[in-house]
Amino acid sequence: MPDGSGRGFRRPGPDFEVGWGIASEFRGKGYAVEAARASIDWAFAHFELDRIVHCIDRENTASQGVARRLGAEKERQIELFGHVSDLWVTKRSSWMA
Repeated sequence: MPDGSGRGFRRPGPDFEVGWGIASEFRGKGYAVEAARASIDWAFAHFELDRIVHCIDRENTASQGVARRLGAEKERQIELFGHVSDLWVTKRSSWMA
């Protein structure tokens, strides 16, 4: 069942997710952080959310770095598409502080 991301799947849980993907020639320029920050600002401004999640492959150190720069914290491991990923969380209470 499609989840609105264009990938045609549902990740586990009822949470609101913000993810990012940047073409290789544009990586390392801060675009992922800038876009994710704007998306998180918008989501918290328009929805009564306590948290926003980011599902990140355990091998994807670049996306883990983006999550850290956003102030997200790794909450737990999840299974996604048959392999282990990490669930990162950005909490409204720390985002709006």
